[in-house]
Amino acid sequence: MQAIILYFQFFTALSIPIEINNVEKTYREGIHFFPIFAFLYASIHAICFYFLQSQFSLEIVWLFLIFLDVILTRGFHYDALADMADGMLSSRKKDDVISIMKDSHIGAMGTIILILYFMGMYICGFENLHSISSLEEKILYIIGIKTLSRGGISFLCINYRHCSEHGLGLLLEGIKTWRIFLSQLIFLGVAYLTGGLIYLIVYLVNLFLIYLYRKWVEHKIKGMNGDTVGASTLIGELFMHFILTIF
Repeated sequence: MQAIILYFQFFTALSIPIEINNVEKTYREGIHFFPIFAFLYASIHAICFYFLQSQFSLEIVWLFLIFLDVILTRGFHYDALADMADGMLSSRKKDDVISIMKDSHIGAMGTIILILYFMGMYICGFENLHSISSLEEKILYIIGIKTLSRGGISFLCINYRHCSEHGLGLLLEGIKTWRIFLSQLIFLGVAYLTGGLIYLIVYLVNLFLIYLYRKWVEHKIKGMNGDTVGASTLIGELFMHFILTIF
C-alpha cells in the first residue's frame, strides 16, 4: 500500500498526505504494485469520461481527457518527452546530450515532438473511441491503454543502468528481476481483461518497441535516465493508440 501511495505522490499531482519512510526502498520493493497504481490512475480518466460523455460530444470529452492527463501528472512525462527529444535528437555526444536534457528550457525538437504527440493522441484516440459502439467498451479502452502505457516504466527497470552519477533515474537501479516480471504479468493480465487477445498483442508489441527505444538511448548515452524513462510512457501510449487504429 505504501508503494502505491508513493507512486501517486511521485508521478501525479494527487499527493496523498502520508509520509513515506525510506522512499528509495519503497519505490524499488513495491514495483510489482506499479500496475495497481497505473490501473487506479487510469480509472480516474474512465470515471471522468463516464460522467462527461452524456453531456458533451466525444471530441470535447477526449480533448478534456488529454488535458486532464497533463494536469494530473503536472506535465511530468511531457517535460521528460520534450527533454528527451531535445537531447537525443540533437546529434551531440553523450555529455552534451545529458546536459541538454538537464536544461529546463524547451528547445525546437522538444516543441515539435510535443506538438506531434498531441496531434497523434487526439486523432488516433478519437478515431478509436468513435469506432467503439458501446459505452462499456469505451471505458475499457480508456482504462486499458492508460494503464498499459505505464508498463514501459517497470519494463525498463530490467538491468537498468543509469547514464550519470545523479538524477531521479537512480531510483530504478537495483530492482529485483522477479518483482519486475511479476509487475509485467499483472500488466499482461490487465491487457487481456480489458481488450482480450488484441490488447495482449498490442501490449507485447509495445514492449518490443520500448526495448528498441532503450537500445537506441543506451547506444547514444551509455545508459538511461529519468527523462528517457518518463518519455517511454507517452511513446508507448501513442503507439498503442496508433496500432489499434489498424485493428
